[in-house]
Amino acid sequence: MGMDTGLTLHFKPSRQLVLFYVLLAVVCATGIFALPFTAWIKLSLGLLVLGLIIYVVQQHAFLSLQSSIVSLIYLPHAAQAHRWKVITKAGLSHYVILRLQDCYVSPVLTVLNVQQTARQSWFSRFVNQRSMIILPDRLPIDEYRRLRVLLNWANHRDEASPV
Repeated sequence: MGMDTGLTLHFKPSRQLVLFYVLLAVVCATGIFALPFTAWIKLSLGLLVLGLIIYVVQQHAFLSLQSSIVSLIYLPHAAQAHRWKVITKAGLSHYVILRLQDCYVSPVLTVLNVQQTARQSWFSRFVNQRSMIILPDRLPIDEYRRLRVLLNWANHRDEASPV
């Protein structure tokens, strides 16, 4: 398959991402409880971190919130601003600009930084940028490999073209 055929990825919930966020919560909690604050401030900060970790795990690892991104579509023949499309669990579809220079691609971790092209609400003017963490257990192995090849190929093509 060539790079001009397009790509549609359907993400699965990720156990590895859950483990990462749990370890992150443990590190944060350890840091909070090592601070020289009163017990109620430590407890408040700890509960805040716990709430944020629960939200992030639901959003990104379990894909259970309506705003969770469940699919990523690459349309090679579309205009630059409409080449990448994300589908949320609520069924909303958004065109996004994939900022290739800010993406990280490796065999064990891929981080995509995207920005919505159209604002859907007043709130999105503040949060129209998202990062997508894609670990190998979120996609079938072949699709994960195709995504990495596509991102590396697109990044090198963009670097070679004059600005």
